[in-house]
Amino acid sequence: MSWEKLKLGEVCILNYGKNLPASKRQDGSVPVYSSAGQIDFHSLPHVDSEGIIIGRKGSVGKIYFSDVPFFPIDTSYYIIPDEKYNLKFLYYNIQTLGLEDLNSDAAVPGLNRNNAYSQLVNIPPLQTQERIADILSSYDDLIENNLKRIKLLEQAAQNIYKEWFVNLRFPGHEKTTVNEETGLPEGWTNSKYKNHFDLITGKKDANHSTSDGAYPFFTCGKEIIKSPDFSFDCNAVLLAGNGDFNVKYYRGKFQAYQRTYVLSPYNDKELFLLFIHLSLNLKHLTHGSKGSVIKYLTKGMIEDFTLILPSKTILENFNNLCENIFLQIETLENQNRKLKTARDILLPRLMNRTIEV
Repeated sequence: MSWEKLKLGEVCILNYGKNLPASKRQDGSVPVYSSAGQIDFHSLPHVDSEGIIIGRKGSVGKIYFSDVPFFPIDTSYYIIPDEKYNLKFLYYNIQTLGLEDLNSDAAVPGLNRNNAYSQLVNIPPLQTQERIADILSSYDDLIENNLKRIKLLEQAAQNIYKEWFVNLRFPGHEKTTVNEETGLPEGWTNSKYKNHFDLITGKKDANHSTSDGAYPFFTCGKEIIKSPDFSFDCNAVLLAGNGDFNVKYYRGKFQAYQRTYVLSPYNDKELFLLFIHLSLNLKHLTHGSKGSVIKYLTKGMIEDFTLILPSKTILENFNNLCENIFLQIETLENQNRKLKTARDILLPRLMNRTIEV
């Protein structure tokens, strides 16, 4: 059998996601997806199978795959399995359609379902679909394994932080006296964030991104996209100022979205201390976020946030341990970037039959 050219609407149904208030999330193990990807958890799935999620409002045309039951909220469409087609093949194939360019709403970016349905897709026999899905999945499997290793390394750094700065069982704590006034070890202080970094925001909007950009582009979403140029060249903690609050760090040249805060420490040895402290206390910080419809963080809220600053010796010891851990993380992240690049080059060639399987 040869390949067929069909309309997307002939191949699958784009089902609407379901409303799920933020107050009802984070109470289970079922991943919750929005147009920006996985954002939370819930106790029960709306879709009791694997599936494809496509951004409908906001991050138009972004595509995600869940291999477990999931909950797509109402900013997304979802596709469930059909025995005629390999679902993973459809996931990869739809990525080549350019759905992100089909924005139909002026005020809020949106993907019209009829516009999506009219897009033409190349569909090979089922056996070929399975082979293509296996080839591309092999890249994603390696990426996922690296992500799991990264998560374990991040957890190791957080465990050290908790042991040293929460439980106060840092090296030499047995011989360290406590300041009666502060309750902290001698030489340690409570210090506001504004004493430790320059706080500025990015200037670019989401349309500045390009698929082939040479520099990471940090937005309010968890996914790091690409930019053709850079506005920053420093060590920094990146904090999403609204929407899907999250925190990242980066060392080097990068671009930032206009609602993303860039926290560049005066002392580079405080980078990991600030990053881990903010990662562990993000919920506490965002609990006071302002705004009625879309919550957001203000500059003052961030600058007045407080952390424990250890003595110079303890800070240097902590930074040395973290440097080793995060160098491993950066190596894995670099591997993933190369794997994604190779996969993204291969993907359209498989779909347009430049490469036969």
